[in-house]
Amino acid sequence: MGVNHALSSANITKFLVFSNTAGETDIRLLLTEMNYEESVFDVSIRMSVTVVDAAALPNFAPISSTFDDLKLAGGEKVEVGFTDNYGNEYELEMYIDTLDELGNTTKTQTYRISMVSMEYLMNESKRVRKKHEGKISDSLVKILREDLQTGKDIFVDETINNYSFLGVNKKPFYWCISLAKKSVPFKKGQVAGYFFYENYFGYQFKALDELFAQDPKFSCIYNETTDRIPGGYDAKILDYTFDNNINFQNELKLGTYNTERFDFNPYDQRYKENPFTFREQEGAIVPVAKTRIAERINPIFIESPSRFLDYPQDIGTLPPGSHLEEQLKKSKEPNLELDDVATQAAMRYQQACTIQVTITIAANLGLNVGDIIFADIPEVSSTSKPKPENTNSGLYMISELCHKLTPRRSATKLVLIRDSYDR
Repeated sequence: MGVNHALSSANITKFLVFSNTAGETDIRLLLTEMNYEESVFDVSIRMSVTVVDAAALPNFAPISSTFDDLKLAGGEKVEVGFTDNYGNEYELEMYIDTLDELGNTTKTQTYRISMVSMEYLMNESKRVRKKHEGKISDSLVKILREDLQTGKDIFVDETINNYSFLGVNKKPFYWCISLAKKSVPFKKGQVAGYFFYENYFGYQFKALDELFAQDPKFSCIYNETTDRIPGGYDAKILDYTFDNNINFQNELKLGTYNTERFDFNPYDQRYKENPFTFREQEGAIVPVAKTRIAERINPIFIESPSRFLDYPQDIGTLPPGSHLEEQLKKSKEPNLELDDVATQAAMRYQQACTIQVTITIAANLGLNVGDIIFADIPEVSSTSKPKPENTNSGLYMISELCHKLTPRRSATKLVLIRDSYDR
């Protein structure tokens, strides 16, 4: 068993603010709290700090505050460095998005600075105007490189389906999110759906089921001891909360287990019904635990579709190719193969987030959203030493995280999701 020293205060090594008009200043000694956030549902990493700034010397001689000296107005570059107690270190460049005043006295002022990635702000003045065709994953990389002009690393799970589209003056991140919903990683007709997000290492365009198929990176357990980590685990869970109160009617409304799609073909004027149930995903999806949730549901409620989607097929409007003859050859083919994408992606997103638990551990910068971890949750028991229970323990994917650093304590809060029960 190891002693859990990792919860003690981590170290902020740099917080250098570059004023747009008045030079730069390192204000890390003024910070009382720092939060670093990632989410698989967010196109930007985010940071916020709470600053307490004195405006007088000990002899009460008046001076201007650092906040006033920097003349902050928004968009300033900030170089940030911080470490945890495992030896992990982050160095990143952020840009000020919002400044909120939390309170003032005659001696001090307190405010919160919120920061985002440069690309999140640049996205507002960038537009996609070109025609894109071919593999969706290739188009996404082109948009990030050519339209958003990011120099960050891009990590992509290659898609097997193609899609032709015009940029129509939409923002780059609009298309990145839109393309994620149209992407197929493998086994057409059974599985679809990607996440597009940013983490510390760069932009991630990841298939949901490729993420779930990863090996676990970290293991943790909740027990009643205060400072010791049991053998075989990387950390203690300090507290946990299950967020997935059952709302079965809502799951039915969203078509989590049985959905039917109605397609209209404008070329031959045909109308087609396309049912799709969770059983058709067998052999394609990779649940992180043994028992799929649908296997425990009363079958009478999921034998029939509970959600209906209407789609006009995209045929003949934007066939791929740069020459007329080439376009005519493919003018009768669907641009986006709805049979392989629409229902599958909608259902898979709902299934993936059915089970959610939020845990807190000692700050660990070695974890990022999209990672798989193993969590042992205790059983409800009258014994003094409850064992980890089977149903809710096991593998989870990190969907959101927040590293919180204060002068006394450093902790990481993780939102974990999965689509199945049991170890």
